[in-house]
Amino acid sequence: MAQYPRAPALSILDTCYDLTGYNTVKVPTIGLLLDPGLTVNLDFTGILYVAKLSQACLAFAGNNDPSDVVIVGNVQQRRFNVVHDVANLRIGFGANGCG
Repeated sequence: MAQYPRAPALSILDTCYDLTGYNTVKVPTIGLLLDPGLTVNLDFTGILYVAKLSQACLAFAGNNDPSDVVIVGNVQQRRFNVVHDVANLRIGFGANGCG
């Protein structure tokens, strides 16, 4: 997203852009690799948090240490139905979650 001017950070979201004046925006393809052969691709709403046009931030916060816990939050899961099969120790993802 280097073609867009940078904007100030928004709390822990430190990679932000000023999208003022752009009619269309190209967002990178981002997928969560959950298992070999299982990638969950995120849509626009799971990649970019738009506080306002002058402050649209990548919806990811970095860790300071590789051993830190990673939380896949509600921003990334917004467009998925997440199914927990506790009995069989499985999790599944389907399209058209909360919008």
